[in-house]
Amino acid sequence: MPPDLGVMPLKRFWSGEMTNERLAEEIASYRPGLILLANDSRPVPFQALLEWDYRLVYYDAADRLYAHKTIAKKAKR
Repeated sequence: MPPDLGVMPLKRFWSGEMTNERLAEEIASYRPGLILLANDSRPVPFQALLEWDYRLVYYDAADRLYAHKTIAKKAKR
């Protein structure tokens, strides 16, 4: 079964329906299996959560993909 995927359309921010604070609360309470973010230098309001509960599993020039530690495979050494 594929993990849950968190998707947040920018329109929710533009309309004022979503704020950075509310997004951080939603991510913390829901804990999606995967989080895809733009690979830019903008800080995210849930950075501490990403560092604690998620692993960066893929990145390229455009995107960063984080997987929850419960589904992310550990790198072989």
